[in-house]
Amino acid sequence: MIRTLHEGLLADGIKVSIAKLCAWFCVPRRTVYYKPTKSAPKVVPRFAVPIKAMIEKEPWDATPHSGCSVRGHRPERALVNELARDWTGKDGWASLALVIDCQTRELLGCHISRSGKATKASAA
Repeated sequence: MIRTLHEGLLADGIKVSIAKLCAWFCVPRRTVYYKPTKSAPKVVPRFAVPIKAMIEKEPWDATPHSGCSVRGHRPERALVNELARDWTGKDGWASLALVIDCQTRELLGCHISRSGKATKASAA
């Protein structure tokens, strides 16, 4: 809004600094210059390749338990959300959350964090 107003005033021949406009409208100047950056999720091959190899080497039973079925029908897609914790030495505990498609054994997502909270697992 501030940038649009600034450009409109400049087009009309009125010079007002962005700092003044921000002060007049009680808007922090940093919000005018902020540019959100959203990068694509990164798959780190050194983690993804060994995890996928381990899943393919030692498959498990992909049949969902009774809580996964809906009125006796098997769901279209069964997913597993696994959470593993590991002591990393001086950095303390680390949690690795994985989401795996049971039918294709494909790793759909992963998230590493220092806490093992449910919100971190849902980030995977």
